[in-house]
Amino acid sequence: MILFCYKKNMKNKINLLILTLFFCIFAIIFYLKCGNILIDFSREAYIPYQLLQGEKLFKDIFLIYGFWGYFVNFLLYKISPNINLLAFHSIVLSYFSVILFYFIVRKFLNYKLSLFFSIFFIAISVFSNSTFSFILPYSFSTLWAVFALYLTLFSLLYDKNILLFLSLGLIFISKIEFFPLALIVAILYLIYQKKSFKKDCWAFLIFPFIAIIYFVLNKVSFLDIA
Repeated sequence: MILFCYKKNMKNKINLLILTLFFCIFAIIFYLKCGNILIDFSREAYIPYQLLQGEKLFKDIFLIYGFWGYFVNFLLYKISPNINLLAFHSIVLSYFSVILFYFIVRKFLNYKLSLFFSIFFIAISVFSNSTFSFILPYSFSTLWAVFALYLTLFSLLYDKNILLFLSLGLIFISKIEFFPLALIVAILYLIYQKKSFKKDCWAFLIFPFIAIIYFVLNKVSFLDIA
């Protein structure tokens, strides 16, 4: 999703390899050790389990966070209702967030500094034991929204309009509170850069369309959501 956007560059490849190595080492050391999901915020594990039992998001289950994180965990629970799959979910998403972070920083700094700050980001933020941790997130929907914000910045910096609108759609159904500011910044940037973006707006609808299909199939009404 990310690497195809780039010209082949050996220094980037080496840095990505080093980042991946550091990330894997930290992931092995901290695996399932950043708190306890069943004790600290069992909601993230329990709601997907409720969905397996036939209950519906919004209709039967009140949500204080966005749709997308619970829906993805529900799909993972379809494979197996296992805490390890939730850990795998957050680790994979965190890894791609780190890669996006590297390319965002790389736009402003040289290769060595970009690598340094990315490793620093892994060490003090991704694998932290704070209330919000990438590896054991208080809300998976918030983690997806943060990832989508990085993807938005990446898309703006590297002129990827379709990816930009795709990320805005992901923010919209993950954590709508983040959406207005992200949309305003994106539109102002595109206007300022005199970019033609009307033909790419369809990409915004992809993730919301998945949510709409879920609502229609499960007879979730607008009143249930509101």
